[in-house]
Amino acid sequence: MEFTDSMIENAINHPDRIIEETECKRIYHKFLVEDQSENLLRVFVNACKKPALVIAPLIKHRKSINMNIKFDKEADAIYLKLSDAEVAESDEEKPGIIIDNLIRMVILLG
Repeated sequence: MEFTDSMIENAINHPDRIIEETECKRIYHKFLVEDQSENLLRVFVNACKKPALVIAPLIKHRKSINMNIKFDKEADAIYLKLSDAEVAESDEEKPGIIIDNLIRMVILLG
C-alpha cells in the first residue's frame, strides 16, 4: 500500500492515537483497512516547526488476529488465544497468570 498526501493529512487531522515522544516530536497513528488487510500509518511530525514538519510517514502491515476466549469451569480458568502458532514455552508472570510467548494467556481464577 502506498500512502498519499490526503492519507497523511487524514492521519494528522483525525488520528486514532497520538504519541508525544518529546515536546516537539509527535507520532500520529491511523489504522487503514484495504482488501481485508489492516495497515498502520504512522506519521512522525516535528511540532515545533511552524508549520509543523512531517518527518517521515511509514506504513506498517499488520496481520489480523483472530482472538479466541474460552472459560474452563473445571480448571476455573480463562484462556485467551491470540494466535494459531504452537506454544514454545510458558511463563507465570504473576501468580495465576501464565503467558505463552504472547500466543496464549491463561488466567487462573480460583
